[in-house]
Formats: sequence, C-alpha cells, structure tokens
Amino acid sequence: MLTITKRLMSSDVRSRMLLSSLNGDVAGALALLRQQQKTSVDVELLHTMLAQAAALAHVETIAYMWYQHVMPRRLAVEGRLLCDMAGVALHQDKLFLPAQFLLHHQAMGTDRGTSPESEAVEFELRRVKVEAFARGTMHSTALREKWKVFLQEMDTL
Repeated sequence: MLTITKRLMSSDVRSRMLLSSLNGDVAGALALLRQQQKTSVDVELLHTMLAQAAALAHVETIAYMWYQHVMPRRLAVEGRLLCDMAGVALHQDKLFLPAQFLLHHQAMGTDRGTSPESEAVEFELRRVKVEAFARGTMHSTALREKWKVFLQEMDTL
C-alpha cells in the first residue's frame, strides 16, 4: 500500500526563517524558503515574510513569494500590503507585478466595500498599475495614449 506523507517544515527552520526576516536578512530568509516544499510553509510565516520584504524593498522575495506561494495557493493578502508591494515593484522596475496585484485584490474580494480605506486601496493599486504601464512604454507610446489609459482606468472606479 502506498502512503503519501506531507513533509512539514521543522520548527528550527521556521524560527530561522522568521528570525532572518525580522532581523532584516530577507535574502537569507528567501534562501531558506526556496529549500522548503511549497506546501510545508504556513500562511502566517508567508504573510510575515511578505510584509518584511515590502518594508525592506526586497523585490526578489516579493516576486518569488508571489509566484510560488500566493498565486498557486490563492492566499488572501491585505490591501495595504498589496499597495506597498506594488510600490516596491514599480520603483525596482518589475512593471508587470502591479497589474497582477490589482487583479488579485479584485478577485479575492479582500477589503472590498464602500469604506474609504478600501476605496483608497483600490485607487492606489490602479494608480500604480497605470504608472507601471507609462514607465514600461516610455518611448514607444505617446503621452496622449498614456493619458487615455489613465482616464479609462480611473473611470472604472
């Protein structure tokens, strides 16, 4: 009979990852994270590392965690954290990420509603998405076209 076992992360590895992340060694925490199975990492640790990566502007960690953990597992990410991650991605020229953050925010329905804070999150994610588009097409798209895209995006609010 074949048994399937799930390898769980040891508490020692988890504490080293958390300690590295909280001490500002996000690259070291990322190296430890890459050695783990994707299903063995708990959600709280992922959220903590994602917040630290955004706070310390470590775009490699944000991109890795986004594609390897957040998207496949459909994890909910807080709206303000998505805005911080989008800002980091924009300023470090990962211009394809902000649009994905906005789509994820809309699909997950987190922080959605009529509260001023949720509207501010939606507006900020849209603004960063449009700014990423404008930067990415800096020389190939005319200002008039960029302005048109900006107005269309803001009118959908």
